[in-house]
Amino acid sequence: MRPVLLTMQAFGPYAGREVVDFRAAIDAGLFGIYGQTGSGKSMIFTAMTFALFGDVAKAGQAGANLRSDHTSPDLPTEVSFLFDLGERRYLIRRKPEQTRPKQRGEGVTLMKAEAWLFDATGQSVEDIQADRPGKVLAEKKLGEVRDAVADLLGYGLEQFKRIVLLPQSQFEAFLTANTPDRVKILRDLFDVSLYRRLKDKLKADASDAERRVREEREIQARRLTDAGFDTVEALTEGIATKAEAFDALRAQEAQRQTEAVAARKTLEQAQALEALFKNAAETETALNGLLAQSPAIDALDQRIQRAERAKAVVDLETALIAAQKDLAKAMENRTQATKAVQTAVEKTARAKTHWEEEEAQSDALEALRAEVTNLVRHGETLEQAEGLAATLKGAQATARKAKAALETIEKKRAEALKKQTLYDEALAEARRTESARQTLSLQRQTLEADAKAGEVRQQAEADLAKSKAEVTRLQGQKDRAAAQLDEARKALSQAEAALTQAKAWHLASDLSPGTPCPVCGSVEHPAPATEGPEETGLAEALENARAVLEDRQTKDNRAAQALARAEATLEERTTRLDRLDPPSRPLAETSAALDRCRAEIEALGPARDIPKGETELAKVTQSIKTLETQRETARDALSRAERETDAAAARHEQAISSVPEALRDRPTLEKWLDERTEALKAWDTRLAKRKKALEDAEKALGTAQGKEDTAAQMLADRRDRQDKAWNAFTERLADSGLDDAGFQALKPAIDTLEADRTKVTKHREDLTIARTRLDDIRDALGDKARPDLPACQAEAAAAEQALTEATNGRATAASALGQMERLKTSLEDSLRQLAEEETRTGPLRELATLCDAGNDKKLDLETFAIGAMFDQVLASANLRMGPMTSHRYTLEREEEEGKRGRRGLGIQVLDIHTGKARPTATLSGGETFIAALALALGLADVVESASGKVRLDTIFIDEGFGSLDTENGTGTLDQVLRVLNDLVGRNRAVGLISHVPLVREAIPNGFHVHKTLGGSQVQARGFD
Repeated sequence: MRPVLLTMQAFGPYAGREVVDFRAAIDAGLFGIYGQTGSGKSMIFTAMTFALFGDVAKAGQAGANLRSDHTSPDLPTEVSFLFDLGERRYLIRRKPEQTRPKQRGEGVTLMKAEAWLFDATGQSVEDIQADRPGKVLAEKKLGEVRDAVADLLGYGLEQFKRIVLLPQSQFEAFLTANTPDRVKILRDLFDVSLYRRLKDKLKADASDAERRVREEREIQARRLTDAGFDTVEALTEGIATKAEAFDALRAQEAQRQTEAVAARKTLEQAQALEALFKNAAETETALNGLLAQSPAIDALDQRIQRAERAKAVVDLETALIAAQKDLAKAMENRTQATKAVQTAVEKTARAKTHWEEEEAQSDALEALRAEVTNLVRHGETLEQAEGLAATLKGAQATARKAKAALETIEKKRAEALKKQTLYDEALAEARRTESARQTLSLQRQTLEADAKAGEVRQQAEADLAKSKAEVTRLQGQKDRAAAQLDEARKALSQAEAALTQAKAWHLASDLSPGTPCPVCGSVEHPAPATEGPEETGLAEALENARAVLEDRQTKDNRAAQALARAEATLEERTTRLDRLDPPSRPLAETSAALDRCRAEIEALGPARDIPKGETELAKVTQSIKTLETQRETARDALSRAERETDAAAARHEQAISSVPEALRDRPTLEKWLDERTEALKAWDTRLAKRKKALEDAEKALGTAQGKEDTAAQMLADRRDRQDKAWNAFTERLADSGLDDAGFQALKPAIDTLEADRTKVTKHREDLTIARTRLDDIRDALGDKARPDLPACQAEAAAAEQALTEATNGRATAASALGQMERLKTSLEDSLRQLAEEETRTGPLRELATLCDAGNDKKLDLETFAIGAMFDQVLASANLRMGPMTSHRYTLEREEEEGKRGRRGLGIQVLDIHTGKARPTATLSGGETFIAALALALGLADVVESASGKVRLDTIFIDEGFGSLDTENGTGTLDQVLRVLNDLVGRNRAVGLISHVPLVREAIPNGFHVHKTLGGSQVQARGFD
């Protein structure tokens, strides 16, 4: 990652908006971040950390400490960070949770934390603006933004704080720590949780494999016992006995099957003969019913013959009825046409009268047209005069503006004269107030410094007391967790013993002299268990005891970890308090004096800007002179405007003199014109309407007369057609031998003619079929007797019941035999699979033992991984430590005392001057810093090489250089800087965060942080 631009607003010690441009620093390769202690150097890295991950670089910087104490309430705290990854460029913006003044009313409102991540690849720094930040990758949701940043970088917050900002304090602590503390520090620096999880998983998998085999064997034993057998051999003998019984039941079922088939056949024959007897009786009954219907059927046949003759007359009757209807309609049409002619004659007469009335008023119409023409001409005159009216209005408006301008200038001049007097008095008072303010401000600065030191020490004492109480509380919690763990272990032992005793008693209850023991195989049982508890619930109690033990073990581990963290915090706070100087006087006295000083300063009111007051006074004096000049100019402008107004009024009056006085108002004239124009238009419309009405009436009269002639002709045609239809109908009726009454009586029979004919035919066919069927049945029966059907049914049912019982017995035996055979096959398969499972999981169990310290060196996998990774860090660190110590020192891992060949996690220094290794605690302060720096750089190299995704283009080294300026001419600082320059030469930029003057002199390129009363400021220097 290469930082490009960091912008901090109201952040930490930075009250305003500070922009740190890293481009020149990255190009220089090696640069510094300098400033006094507490000025805010490390806060620059904290701002980058907060922008990327929403967290801080150091403990104690979270929460309200991110908000500047010097900024105004309405300026929000915000950080934006522009950085490059390879060829890509990204921008991230983040705001912490903060309060701001309410827009309405008093008080504050809480603003939630927000974050945005943009892809700005291809955009220059200058092109990236608030409205052009790039493509949105994630926004608003803090978790999504944090995860997206971690995915881009290839590491998270903790790794960022360890490999980008090299934590010198942690590495120096590592050099001097004891072995347990070294392990904790390495676990913090290296993420070896993968190996711990792998070891735990292997151990759990191996344990699961053993448990599965053990439980499966118990299950198979219970299955055999539930079936009533002690061994698989006994099961085999039982299967043979069951097979013999099954064969006998199967032979019995076959005999019952033969008997049931014979009884079923006898029943079927009896049922068939009984059906013939029933069919004969039913057929004879049906024949008698058909014979009884024959007289009615013969009468229906005669009616059908008469209806067929009447059917021949129906079509002519229909034609006659249609002709009669047409004649009636023609007569109605003739009547309607005659009425229409009369109506048309009347409308024509009325239309002609209206037209003649309109023609009589032609003179009044022409007079109205002339009046409209005159009004239009007057309107054109007024329109021509509107330009002169506009000129008049403009002149009047100019005159009013000139008058208003003169009045405004007069008012401003009076106000300026008054302000001049006030400024003279205020300037004299400001000079007296600011003199007193300077004296009080110097006193306040001194008191604030003393109060801040007192507050820091007071807070440190409070933190120390809190840590002591926390250690005491956690120690008690740890003791209680240890006691509960011991109780859980005892409970597990008791549960295991109870279950073992129950199983032993269960096995002993089945032992008898000469019978092999299912556990050891012995036929002698000298002292079998005679009594014991019930096994029910003991296995579940054992599992519950194990679960409780695991839970208590976890709680004990957590309590130990919490206690260790609290003890480390207590040690750190004790050291911090020891480093603080005691105040010169009690904090209460200092605070009281500071409050009095602040009250006196506040009583003076806001600061007075004397130069500004002098400038304002000069401006007022000059403005008075300017206003007097403007006053004379305004007077001349007003006089000219009044003359132009009089001339414009005279020209407008002359232009409208030809228009009557009543019509000079344009709206009035337009109203008159609109009224006359509408009246003329209405008159013309009415005249055209009268003329068209006359033409339409005359046309309608001709149309009505034509329709009347057509209706008369149609009436004559329809009367002739009706006469012809009547003659044809009467002739056909006579030919059929029917009169009108007989024809009308037979018309209902015509509608049912086909149905009646079908009914007669069907009756005669059914009668023939019934006679034939009855004869056939009587021939089939002959002289046979009717069977005893209930007796045959009883015999068949008894045979079926006997067969069912035999079948059920055979099926039950077959099911039992099948279950025994399946049980034998399943047991053999399960035992074979268990043997294969034990063979297959053997390597897993062996590997789990090796990874859980079950090896020659007694190392678990996590410890081994820490050591392997630390070997790489030491190798990389020695590449830096050699040049920085003139190749005198080399770091190496030391062998553990009393454990030949086993290297632990301790570090020793090989001194080539003596040829011997010695503890790191014997190094001087400068040498300790060099060793810690070498370790930190080695860690950065290992992390970058181990991950193809992580790019450490820029790293920061925080403090520690102060120990190098006391080496009395040995050139240690120069050697360290040469190594860092060499590191820069390998495409990596290095930023040094330091307050040491020698470092600033050696590396002038960088950023200087200045601490002022109003907040810190960042200034770039040396990039020419």
